[in-house]
Amino acid sequence: MSEKLKFCTLFSGSSGNCTYIKYGDDEILIDAGKNAKCVCKALEDIGTSIDNIKAIFITHEHSDHTSALRVLLKKRNIPIYVPKGCSYKMSAICPEFTCFENVPFEEKIGGITVKSFKTPHDSDDSAGYIADFGDYFVAVATDMGCVEKNVVRQIAGCRYALIEANYDEEMLMHGEYPEHLKGRIASKYGHMSNEGAAMLGTILLRTGTRRVAFGHLSRENNLPRCVKEEMDKKLMEKGIEGDYLVANRDEITVIADEFSAKSQIGEEIC
Repeated sequence: MSEKLKFCTLFSGSSGNCTYIKYGDDEILIDAGKNAKCVCKALEDIGTSIDNIKAIFITHEHSDHTSALRVLLKKRNIPIYVPKGCSYKMSAICPEFTCFENVPFEEKIGGITVKSFKTPHDSDDSAGYIADFGDYFVAVATDMGCVEKNVVRQIAGCRYALIEANYDEEMLMHGEYPEHLKGRIASKYGHMSNEGAAMLGTILLRTGTRRVAFGHLSRENNLPRCVKEEMDKKLMEKGIEGDYLVANRDEITVIADEFSAKSQIGEEIC
């Protein structure tokens, strides 16, 4: 008999990212951005504590995924797992961590088997993660400049997924960012556009995913309604139906909560 699952973003956006997964009595985080106070407060708001976290898995070294670590680890001995290519820069952020070769890596945390896969992003190294519970799994795939076949192979069939929808192409093109930054974001090693996210989201829904969450929205170059418009258009083109939501940049968004009799799906208001 399966244990219960809780899967949510504590916050998800260009200013900070942190994803929480609980399966049975085992609790982990994917990334720890913003600051320690925000992470601890969000965990308290969902009825748990940083002291219950058994491991933190880092996708890559950029500050919006790591900025809370230094303070979080001052008084706590939480195991940290990092892609090997990020180790040099990560050593300036936290004193101890476990490096892994992203080809893929696998680590068992109680009843959760965490597996990594390579993602296309302009960092020293970059990983997405699967949390496998034996009879099903969930996936976290953010900070990707394009939809690679390897990523699709790794996460297709997941029960729930968090994927990136960073920017609206028109907003980015006509926005105030300098041209070199626009080029970096829109490159195949930058971030995922709403169009790319909708394509990946549709693939997932067609392969059995129950709910797709779109996260890591840029505050300057995206809006939840833009994500929804693109996703609704893609679903209509493919002639399928599916459940999806847009994760709030600054607040908790529940993707799945089997611990609660009444599932509370937090969605950013358009």
